[in-house]
Amino acid sequence: MNQYKNLIQETGICFEVFNQMLDEILFFDAEARLVYLNPAAERSEGYTLKKAYGKSLFELYDFHNDVRKDTSPAYIALTERRYVHNMICTYYTGGLKKTKTISSTPIFKDGILVGAFNIQHDFTQISNIIDENLQLQGRINRQSLIRFQKNTSPFEGLIGRNEHFIHCLSLAKKASCTDSPVLLIGEDGCGKNTFARSIHSGSSRSSRPFLSINCASIPEDLFDSILFGTDNTHYPGPNSEGVLSQVNGGVLYIENVTYLPDMIQMKLLHILEQHMYTRGDGSVIPVDLRIISSSSETVTEIIRNSSLRMEFFYHISIVQIGISSLRDRRDDIPVLTEYFLSEFNERFHKKISGVSREVMSWFRIYQWPGNIRQFRSCIEAAMNFVEDGCEIRVDDLPANIFYGVGGMGTDTGCVNTSEHIFQQNHSESQRKKNAFSKRKLYLDAQEKEREDIIEALQESGGNISQSARILGISRQLMRYRMKKYHIE
Repeated sequence: MNQYKNLIQETGICFEVFNQMLDEILFFDAEARLVYLNPAAERSEGYTLKKAYGKSLFELYDFHNDVRKDTSPAYIALTERRYVHNMICTYYTGGLKKTKTISSTPIFKDGILVGAFNIQHDFTQISNIIDENLQLQGRINRQSLIRFQKNTSPFEGLIGRNEHFIHCLSLAKKASCTDSPVLLIGEDGCGKNTFARSIHSGSSRSSRPFLSINCASIPEDLFDSILFGTDNTHYPGPNSEGVLSQVNGGVLYIENVTYLPDMIQMKLLHILEQHMYTRGDGSVIPVDLRIISSSSETVTEIIRNSSLRMEFFYHISIVQIGISSLRDRRDDIPVLTEYFLSEFNERFHKKISGVSREVMSWFRIYQWPGNIRQFRSCIEAAMNFVEDGCEIRVDDLPANIFYGVGGMGTDTGCVNTSEHIFQQNHSESQRKKNAFSKRKLYLDAQEKEREDIIEALQESGGNISQSARILGISRQLMRYRMKKYHIE
């Protein structure tokens, strides 16, 4: 390993540090022969330093007659003597497909090129999850199309009678009749995804794909390849097709759009305006799609915080629909309860008759920080415990909705202990103890709410409207709670 030792002496690099790193580190000499890779790279690439030492870059990666040399970061660094930053590379090693970002830097000693080193980040698992998610969405699209062809209403999943909700539903139906971009604004869990799918299902593109990407869960380095594909594979294997190619003719739903990097915003904007994009191999891909986006930030916050480039924001927000949180549409809770009970009765083959008055009262009081998503999960959790033919009682509800909650508070995000209880084989005495514990949490929360109301009334000198503003609730709800707790 003389060359390896000489390289260490010439560069002064401490390879012991690299041996402890999670990032993959590879060194090549000036003739593109491998002289070092750290344990992280050994595990990922599928070969050891002892086995691969001295082998050419082209031997290791089986370049077909060197036709892919110009897509290898290390080869570019050595031949063009320049730094290559975060190139997306998809290749096969050990029979497995890998997706990585690779940066390669040439190494000079007294002005003479002595080698190059790679720093590699493996995104294979994330990339595979995204690919599997897109395939799953394709299957869901086909199933949704079958239901739609059976004359099922595309908006049947949007349930509510609240005045503002009905207005939002009306806007969504109108938006389904056009091809303009739509921006859905609302808190997490309020139903933005359901609105987006319903708009697509009711549109002229309903027979075409609906694919969603969640910008909050995608590493920044992968956005470009996921959206636009990559043809820089430096191992044998097919080019990676981007989402834009897969969704062509359909709808691209961009969740958490404010997480989209600036550079990708501008590139996507240019493509949407030109209705095409050019891949690295020179091929021109036509683009015919509709954009539906969503954000938990309000339009005011997006503009104030510069969360999006304004030119991109103007393009994607032609139609804006602001969706209410569940706590702002409490009058929908009874109809939503009935809807979800019906859903889970069918799934669990049960005949739960409803919810107790005590439970319905708590549903109306609780703040529901997770909105419709949390409410649906709460009903599902309770359905696991309630006896067939009975109604849901407070003891059947998941304990987390009582933790840290006065009537005016918000959920602290504690663990759903009732789900944990259900998964274990507790004794009858333990079950009663847990039920008592949840009952106590419920009563404590109610007592805390009563104290908050009294304190607000004292602070406002008995003015109900001002007290309601202090608590952040409507005057009507304030009167309802005063009556419930017998507060004069």
